[in-house]
Amino acid sequence: MKYLSKAYAYFTISGKNLDINDFNNYLKIKPTGFGENRFKEKFWDYKIEAKDANEGLDQSIEKLMKVLNPKSNEIKAYAYKENLYTKIFVVIENKNNENNGVFFDKVFIKFLNDLGAEIEVDFYNSD
Repeated sequence: MKYLSKAYAYFTISGKNLDINDFNNYLKIKPTGFGENRFKEKFWDYKIEAKDANEGLDQSIEKLMKVLNPKSNEIKAYAYKENLYTKIFVVIENKNNENNGVFFDKVFIKFLNDLGAEIEVDFYNSD
């Protein structure tokens, strides 16, 4: 069965004290997005698209962890030092009345803790 719903996961670090160039040099990972949010805080994102909202979402979360996990202690320390906020977003765009869910295993939960990050899961319906 081909799923029409799409999903993605991304990591973001944000705050008034974020120096995007400094963070790029520190982390040595190219962001997929950066700028200023509606609260006038700077942000740096790293996003992994999923091929679909089912098996693809699990794969995108695994890829996100593979890239960021080796740097998780550095990210957490940098965020603490600069008073920044870290978060992982999981976004599902439901189509065709498909039912989609999210499962987080122990490895992912540990990853969140290692980053000092919160998680937000957003569902959007579009038919």
